[in-house]
Amino acid sequence: MAVQQSKKTFFSTSALRYLSLRPTARRKIAFIGINGSYEESYESLPLYCVDLTAANPDTVAIVESKPSSVDANMREFSHMFVSFGAAGKGFAHCHPLLRLDGTHLKSKYKGILLMATGVDACGSLFPLAHAVVDAENIDNWDWFLKVLRPIIEQHAPAFLVSGELSFLSDRQKGLLEGVHNNFPDSPHGYCLKHLAENFYKKFKNKELKSLLWKAASAVNLEEWNAAIDAMNGIDSKAFPWLEEHAQALGGDILCGTSLWTFDVKHCRSS
Repeated sequence: MAVQQSKKTFFSTSALRYLSLRPTARRKIAFIGINGSYEESYESLPLYCVDLTAANPDTVAIVESKPSSVDANMREFSHMFVSFGAAGKGFAHCHPLLRLDGTHLKSKYKGILLMATGVDACGSLFPLAHAVVDAENIDNWDWFLKVLRPIIEQHAPAFLVSGELSFLSDRQKGLLEGVHNNFPDSPHGYCLKHLAENFYKKFKNKELKSLLWKAASAVNLEEWNAAIDAMNGIDSKAFPWLEEHAQALGGDILCGTSLWTFDVKHCRSS
């Protein structure tokens, strides 16, 4: 009876101590209890990559470390790249278009999620590869694209014919250099959603933004010229700004029978 009473007292005290914590602290304890700690997850990444490549043929899973900034005898997480074998094989049946984008991670150790996303035959987004890095910069984008190229070479070599595979992105530092270094023969266009947002921030005019989308979705030169002329009528500086900030203005990315604008955070196609 004494042992049972002791156990009852212990669990009652533990429950009261748990309930006395703030909701955020209780949520943290529950999260660790269910999923394990972030530190344990990072430690298991090398084994996770080994298991992925063993269980999924043609999967590319890479994790890299660097010397610790805290302890010279330790190493810490640097990069991780994953592209499933099924995604590589499926990409061969998608449109020859890849959207490159990055978004901030908001977990304990932060970081940046890099994504390469295609468009399948039904017009839906098709994730090809993703990576976690410490920052969105020239070195990390170059590393990501360098690892990505052999995957495309293996599964969709026809896309690497000069001018066949197109890249779409914002003008984030490192993207322009990364695509040029690793896919020098591929056109690289500026995502219209990002361009329109920056265009509106510059000129603060909704009609100009609307005319940009009209020009981008024009199916012939007359419609495109009409939209640009209307734009010049509102502000003579608008079109020169577009020429300076948008690649291939008036070309296949901005004026054609199809227009794609999508990213990790906003998924939109038209």
